[in-house]
Amino acid sequence: MGCGLFYTVYEKWTKRFKYLYELVYRAIYKRAIYLVRERINDPLSKEIPHVILCGTATSETSKNFARFIHGENNKSIINILDLNSQPLEASRIKLQADETIDSSKIMYIKCNALKIPIADNSIDLIDTDYLMEFISPKNKQHLIKEWARVLSEDGAITTRMFLPDNIISRSINNMRRTIVKHGKIKTYESTAEEMLGIFEEAGLKANIIDFKFGRLKSHILKHIIAYKKSSSI
Repeated sequence: MGCGLFYTVYEKWTKRFKYLYELVYRAIYKRAIYLVRERINDPLSKEIPHVILCGTATSETSKNFARFIHGENNKSIINILDLNSQPLEASRIKLQADETIDSSKIMYIKCNALKIPIADNSIDLIDTDYLMEFISPKNKQHLIKEWARVLSEDGAITTRMFLPDNIISRSINNMRRTIVKHGKIKTYESTAEEMLGIFEEAGLKANIIDFKFGRLKSHILKHIIAYKKSSSI
């Protein structure tokens, strides 16, 4: 499946189920920032927080992320990054048409996340979803070092990953990866220990936390919360 077809299919899917998508992602972002606030001072409490959404894939993701961030602090400057122009343009059109979002505070940047065109220590929150499984082990190191470079001294990184923690969840995850492979999309498996080591090498403290939706806990999905060691409460 080529990138163009992937984005087209994903855009249609998220549009069809946009109300469920919104419900799920609002809960995900809410829990992620709660986990950050347990560990460091809230990066969104700054007067004008600067935020990155690293990879979007669909305009619904951009919309829900922007709504959540501006709901927490309506002065936030949001940078939406993606390697491909298609999801960025779809996001631009949707967000500019949404009266609940101040589109003047949203920037769209086409770039490789391994080289982010943003100044050192200037970003207060970086978020991404499931991006890591599409990044090779070597490039994971480059990516997290790049995040550490742009992250402010009291900023945070929030992401979600497939990190199965028992035999059943590993079997389910292997089936999921086989399905993805049939779509000609290459993925790379990681362990929790590997990810913690990569964040450590970049000078970041990382926590891997159970992914929960209500009272349900996932043995496949995990939250990762990371920040510079000096910023711990």
